[in-house]
Amino acid sequence: MKLRCVSNRASDLGESQRGRGTQSNGVYDITVGKSYHVAGMVLWETMLWLLVRSDDGSPLNAPAGLFERAPVRLPPEWHFTVGPGARLSGSALWADPDVATWGYPELVDSEFLERLFDGGPDELETFSRYLDDQTDDEKSDSGMV
Repeated sequence: MKLRCVSNRASDLGESQRGRGTQSNGVYDITVGKSYHVAGMVLWETMLWLLVRSDDGSPLNAPAGLFERAPVRLPPEWHFTVGPGARLSGSALWADPDVATWGYPELVDSEFLERLFDGGPDELETFSRYLDDQTDDEKSDSGMV
């Protein structure tokens, strides 16, 4: 699944779509006009985040509002899980904000995403392999090798 970036600035998002702790003048390491393969999606508190490879190659959770609105088909290999935050509200939700996760099978493991952003080598390798496979599949589908 690919989506085109339409903004990389937090200031272009509504206040409720910036996420708690996000600076309004923050800039995400993605390029306007470039399309990104989405490795997964996370509903965190009340925001939808897309897991993409940033321009420096690292995993990045970017707000969905930074991408073009377009109908897409979810990849058939994706899995889904409901997190503990689905039952919470108010300050309890802030303490356990994971509401739901979609993505490649390993991503829906409750600890995987945290280890990925902590730089876990196995998790980084799995993330990269998944996105590399998506790029390879896209080249094969277009006849490029």
